[in-house]
Amino acid sequence: MKFTRLVIVTAVISVFGTASFATEMPTENKGINGVPLQLQALQQQIPAMAGYVLRSRRVTLAPGGSVAKHTHAERPGFLYVLEGELTEYLGDTVRTVRPGDSWTEAVDTVHGVKNNTDKPAVAIVIDIIKEE
Repeated sequence: MKFTRLVIVTAVISVFGTASFATEMPTENKGINGVPLQLQALQQQIPAMAGYVLRSRRVTLAPGGSVAKHTHAERPGFLYVLEGELTEYLGDTVRTVRPGDSWTEAVDTVHGVKNNTDKPAVAIVIDIIKEE
C-alpha cells in the first residue's frame, strides 16, 4: 500500500513538473525563417483599407525555436499548420496544433509560440499589415 502511494505521488509530481515547464510563455524569438509569398494592397478592394496590405508567408520554426510573446493589436491574422507541431501559449491556455490545424489572431490576441519537438514545424501565416 505504501509503495502504491509513493508511485502515485511520484507520477503526480512528474506530471505537474512537466506541465509547468510546458506552460512557460516564450520570451525570445529564435529559429524562425519566414519566406514571403504574396502581398496584396487592400485599398483597391476596400477603400477604407488604404495603407494596408494582405501578406502571406511560409514560416518554418526550427526544433526548439520560438516566437516571443507578442500582440496582434494592429495585425490580425490566420495561421495554418502544414508540417510538424506548434505549441501556442495564449494566456492560461496552452495547446498543441498539428498539420491541418489552424488558429486566428484577432486584434486582442496576445500569445507566443514554440516548437517543442525535434522536427521543424511549417505554417502558412496570413495577416494584414500597414504598408512599409
